[in-house]
Amino acid sequence: MDGLKAQIAKFNEEKAKAIPQDILETMERSVRDLKERGAGKKSLKKGDRAPEFTLPDHNGMERTVTYYPDNSPIVLSFYRGGW
Repeated sequence: MDGLKAQIAKFNEEKAKAIPQDILETMERSVRDLKERGAGKKSLKKGDRAPEFTLPDHNGMERTVTYYPDNSPIVLSFYRGGW
């Protein structure tokens, strides 16, 4: 088993010990529902080119994806909720 798969398996084992069974079942059902609806099927894969888009950078300046040099990595951070 490669490193990431082993880490995920270990995480899942620890999660199963720490989270009540009814909560685990709800989480598993939610993941299953997302998969059945095709969530992620249209996601970009490694090596895909991103479509043109504009987002604010860390200073709040609007930047398009073409602002950055070709083959330059771009990191997108997604935050859940508002703190």
